[in-house]
Amino acid sequence: MKIKVSVLVLEIDENTNVPQFNILLTDENAIPSKILTTRSLEQTIQEIYSEFTHLKTSYANPILSDFRTEGLEAEVLYITTIPYGIAGVKKGTFVPHSNLGLKHFYERHIIERPRSVSQQPSY
Repeated sequence: MKIKVSVLVLEIDENTNVPQFNILLTDENAIPSKILTTRSLEQTIQEIYSEFTHLKTSYANPILSDFRTEGLEAEVLYITTIPYGIAGVKKGTFVPHSNLGLKHFYERHIIERPRSVSQQPSY
């Protein structure tokens, strides 16, 4: 069974009357992900961060959000929320949430997230 690790990186801009948030997408307009191999889960998530941003897992600690299976493939979804402008994008781009038509699997987790960085759970 192949396990895909996906990370929804949400960038929140709290400097507006209604906090706005952007989602990191690859150049192919997909959620950043990698297949879990012999590396640990934390190393795999850090590889995703390093490929697309300058973030570290020690700062942008991802939270397990969901898990789904489709045949012989599985996907583990993590979400991290960061303040606007700190990611330092290397590859891909942050896209305003309002401009997207994401699959329901991702969309419902975005909608359920707190709209403020200060409202994030501390684990």
